[in-house]
Amino acid sequence: MDTESLLERAEPILKRRDFTLKGILGKGSFGLVVQVENKHDEKFAIKILRSTNDQNDDNAKYQKRELKLLENYKNDLWNQNILKYYHSWLNDIDNIPYLFIQTEPCFKSLLDFIYDNTIAAGSEIVQVSSPRPLWAQVFPQILNGLQALRQIGWVHRDIHPGNILVANPPPQQITEIVVKIADFGYAREIGSIIEASLPLTVAPLLPPLSSDRGNKLFRAPELETGSYDYKVDLYSAGIVLYFLSRYLPDKSQWPDEIKELRNGNRGPDELSHQNDKLFHLLTGLMKQNPNERPTVDMALQYIQGESTGLTERKFFVKKQGDEIYYRCITPDDSLKSLQAAIQEHSNIGIEANAQIIIQEKMKNTRENQEKPVEKVDIFVGITSDRDVRDMFHSTEKLGRKVRIVVTDRRSQVVDTGEEVALNL
Repeated sequence: MDTESLLERAEPILKRRDFTLKGILGKGSFGLVVQVENKHDEKFAIKILRSTNDQNDDNAKYQKRELKLLENYKNDLWNQNILKYYHSWLNDIDNIPYLFIQTEPCFKSLLDFIYDNTIAAGSEIVQVSSPRPLWAQVFPQILNGLQALRQIGWVHRDIHPGNILVANPPPQQITEIVVKIADFGYAREIGSIIEASLPLTVAPLLPPLSSDRGNKLFRAPELETGSYDYKVDLYSAGIVLYFLSRYLPDKSQWPDEIKELRNGNRGPDELSHQNDKLFHLLTGLMKQNPNERPTVDMALQYIQGESTGLTERKFFVKKQGDEIYYRCITPDDSLKSLQAAIQEHSNIGIEANAQIIIQEKMKNTRENQEKPVEKVDIFVGITSDRDVRDMFHSTEKLGRKVRIVVTDRRSQVVDTGEEVALNL
């Protein structure tokens, strides 16, 4: 059905729900997005999609995933940087089912905004430095939205400027720009899968994204495999950061530009702002190895000036037998740095060569499928760089804090009261 016919047939359906049609916000092969107003003069956006019950149909899968996220986590995702969802319903048009999704209205996509705004001469907005650069205003908001998704165990898997919306009212200066992450058709809940694969030697088996789905230019390299985590969104966000800080006068130049960026043929000289923090953040997010990328929390802390580096790790530490944990920071994932941080902490102070380091963590156990999951404490000895890396990376995936108990080998024998798995 063409746009005009769909709009004509949808209007009476909207009227029956006390909505007055105000215009088209977007259109494409997916259907329509229209702006409506209710009797209280409140404005909304409504996405109108052709629906189907065929579970093998790609559009049906797309809609089911999006609605699952929006319906189940509506309250959890009422975040300033996630598109606000209200309601959805099904309605037949000419005996064909259509899905109506009601959300807050937005001004336009970030992609369109860059090339059509009143703040500067189109894409020259990325070159503006005062009162603050575009990337410094927008990118922390994108990270904030990703953090909200991460906290409920979901990964977006299709982050790109077309799926990031600039909120109403239309901004008149850079500091007024508010952005919202939208379009969750490729989003997946992966928190439970990662939780089930808690043993460090077992890689989670996650649903790959088909090679013909999503925006390939922004896709993390590991996304087509069965081994990935939340950091796929961080890789895509890194390319968005480049988009926010690289001036190109013509939108059509971007596909070739992103290919050059992904191939390693772009550096700090291409950026509109010669800023070390910007470049270090960009290169960190686009690491080919996801374990070398910062987490969303680390990226936020770095960009907001709350940490001095992207590899800085925070953990809690206490002496064996004490009740109080203390916050501590190590600059990287090495055992030597971890030991030095523990030694230098005023409330610990155990020399590096005398430390017995044990990670405290929780493990899920299930005797059979009919019994509920039970949480038990387990203890793992930390004796190598690999142990340190695994400790931080596994807890990051689970959204937990690293807890360490340290003992002075010269004066105590470890007695946890539980079985201890020491890699000595």
